[in-house]
Amino acid sequence: MERPLEENKKNNTFETKNFRNEKEFLTQRAKSEVERTEDRQYPEEIKKLQEKIHELEQEKLNLEETNLGLTAEISNIKKRTNREIGNMAVYANSELLAKLLPLLDDLERSLNYGDAIRQPEDFMSGVELVYQNFRKALEQTGLKPIEAVGKQFDYNFHEAVLQVEKSDAQPGTVVEEVQKGYIYKEKVLRHSKVFVNK
Repeated sequence: MERPLEENKKNNTFETKNFRNEKEFLTQRAKSEVERTEDRQYPEEIKKLQEKIHELEQEKLNLEETNLGLTAEISNIKKRTNREIGNMAVYANSELLAKLLPLLDDLERSLNYGDAIRQPEDFMSGVELVYQNFRKALEQTGLKPIEAVGKQFDYNFHEAVLQVEKSDAQPGTVVEEVQKGYIYKEKVLRHSKVFVNK
């Protein structure tokens, strides 16, 4: 009499050599039969689940496409922002330079007509006018001179070059300014160099 394992070898889709013994082979075959029976018993449920799987796979693809689009958009925004920041750094002084150009023109005119000026007073008044225009242009950008003479010495704004003795000034008072200091908006660009009374 032929053993059951040998009988089933011909009709079964499983490879018996993959199983360690007859019991394992029969257990696997029984599971397969149960699965096939379940497929026949619940065809609607299986169909719905397969549709749901397809739906979810499609949704996943759509999300991946959206993610790729957003990633590209973020990358473009970063590039544009970096380019704009670079341009700001390059052209930051353009407004100031535009205000200084008329002063350059005035100085050129002064040099061109220097020979025609016979009176030193005329020349000095021309230089004074250029100086006033230059100072006004700088003040329009937010640059202001630091007040020093007659003020109490303040290391935030003043740099003491020398201490002197003056009887008509309070101790610690700035009595002379050697070099003018400037503030741009709220920042000290250059401290005033001063003589301070002892």
